[in-house]
Amino acid sequence: MATDTLNPLAYAQLGNIAFYTPKLFGGSKAEAMQHYAKALKLMQTNMQNLKNSWNYLNLLATIINAHMELEQYKMAKKYCLITLTFEPEFEWVKNKLYPEILKKLTI
Repeated sequence: MATDTLNPLAYAQLGNIAFYTPKLFGGSKAEAMQHYAKALKLMQTNMQNLKNSWNYLNLLATIINAHMELEQYKMAKKYCLITLTFEPEFEWVKNKLYPEILKKLTI
């Protein structure tokens, strides 16, 4: 972050730190979601550079998992659809995460 304040991977890592650090030690899931959103926005400034980008797909999957853990299933579904529109054959999202979310939404 000190050398590049527009580095989306740095924001993604800040999100991971905030999300997985216990609240007692300063963790904040709300702050994490803000970092993930910033990372996503920065990555999406040039969509052509995202073709075949594992980092982009990983960030989307991370956001999906975060929403699932927070029981925000509608948001998780939204990001599944974004992911599958971008990469329809992302097996983990297509065959595991998305069906799990759909089950949660019908319960």
